[in-house]
Amino acid sequence: MRKPQAETIVLKQPCNGLAVTSGKFPHSPIAQVFKAGVETWFDCRKSGIQLPESLAIVHNALQREQLHQRQRLALWMNSLRLVSSVAPLLGMAGMTYSIWQKLFMPSHGDSACGYMESIYGIFSEGLIFALFGLAVGVPAWWLFCHFTETSEQLFHEMETCAEDLMVFFRQQSR
Repeated sequence: MRKPQAETIVLKQPCNGLAVTSGKFPHSPIAQVFKAGVETWFDCRKSGIQLPESLAIVHNALQREQLHQRQRLALWMNSLRLVSSVAPLLGMAGMTYSIWQKLFMPSHGDSACGYMESIYGIFSEGLIFALFGLAVGVPAWWLFCHFTETSEQLFHEMETCAEDLMVFFRQQSR
């Protein structure tokens, strides 16, 4: 016997839009939490597990899936944090190396005029490194800040959905 899919359930609760959303975006974190709760509920009902115990099992499954989704999102957030921190430093390191190489290791055949042109080249080359580091680091930092705020909203929605789902299951069991 095939168990019902999360997309076919219609709730009369605030999560009602989630049943529809989980059909449109089945791999979203909220849909995964919703799916874990519903599938666990049906597994408990099918297995004949008594009500208080089945609610505890569903609650644990919801918490486990929320934690899994948080960890999955945190992995990408840490990557963005790393890029936003390291890219400007690499740009500055490239600029420092370029300046070091030209100032402290000049060619033997440099005249005074050639040396001044070399200094202009030093700073232009160094600025290219610095701009490249900033061009990578600043958007990564902006994305990190944006996704941090978005993920906090998503975590709140996941918790709200889990709570609403537990209320729905308690009401259905009466």
